[in-house]
Amino acid sequence: MFDLSLDKLSNEEVKLNIIRLRKVERECEVELLFHLIELEKRDLHLAWGYSSLFMYLVNSLGYAEASASRRVRISRLIGKYPEIATMLRSGNTNLSCLSLISKVLEVDSDKGSKLLSEIVDKTCREVEELVSAYRPEVPRAKEYIKPIKVARVPKDKVKELEFPTNSFCNLQESLKVPEPVLKTLQAEIRYEVRCSLSKDIKEKLGKAQNLMVHKLKGDMALENVFGELIDCYLAKYSKDKKVRKVNRVQKGLMNEDELAVKRKAIPSQVKREVYARDNFCCSYRSVDGVKCGKESNLELDHITPVAHGGDNSVANLRVVCREHNQFLAREVFGREFVRTKIQV
Repeated sequence: MFDLSLDKLSNEEVKLNIIRLRKVERECEVELLFHLIELEKRDLHLAWGYSSLFMYLVNSLGYAEASASRRVRISRLIGKYPEIATMLRSGNTNLSCLSLISKVLEVDSDKGSKLLSEIVDKTCREVEELVSAYRPEVPRAKEYIKPIKVARVPKDKVKELEFPTNSFCNLQESLKVPEPVLKTLQAEIRYEVRCSLSKDIKEKLGKAQNLMVHKLKGDMALENVFGELIDCYLAKYSKDKKVRKVNRVQKGLMNEDELAVKRKAIPSQVKREVYARDNFCCSYRSVDGVKCGKESNLELDHITPVAHGGDNSVANLRVVCREHNQFLAREVFGREFVRTKIQV
């Protein structure tokens, strides 16, 4: 029986325990994969009443379908690529990354071995980019904008459309929309847009998304992102004076209270210099030297707080993500004080 009252542990003890448990988790994961290989070799799942290893993992061990599928594929690949087990034990990769390259590993041993060496310490997003180089070339997608008709659900009716998640429920019944709700659905004409982007444009779009996280209040649907980019362009270049006259206050992005200057504003030149110095990413570093590096939700933080006499000089400012800005504020002013300020 484990003692789960962890509040008496020091921060360092919590960290060391997590590292130790993660290592044990990796060892257990690899050991499980080898047992699955043996299980399938002996046809034990059939003897136990399951038509496949996948069904055994889902219905007997309680794995989600996606998790079960990953373990089945990777257990079968370990025999062909023994180095996979070593990579998993060391933490150089994980099941999700291996799953992304599994099709290449299955059909081409030479490319598979090369790809395995390339995914070491890569994130899933980086691995997806690597895998794309091994896929057959496809013609550039035809661009189009076409009208589509969709159902618009009133906000007060959304909860009534939540379907049961029980996998044993009758699918036909789960898809039935209540009659009163059905009557409230309104048809809306929208437009489906399809195009392909170059890597350069994709990276620029990502940077633009990072810059507008605050403004869009976290709702980063592409429709909102493109809408904001188009509004900015029209506001700058449109010949229609009515469009160009729209400013932040008129658009509802600022209210009169927010316009009141609570403290001396940071000069634009100083902001640009600080962001450039910190490479437009969160500059927070842990005591172990680990840098956050997040590129979205960025804010300027005063190293010596204004309340303690800090100024708006370049030397006293740093770029941090919102999460680390609030963390640093809690370290200085206390958790309760920061919580109250955020709520206000």
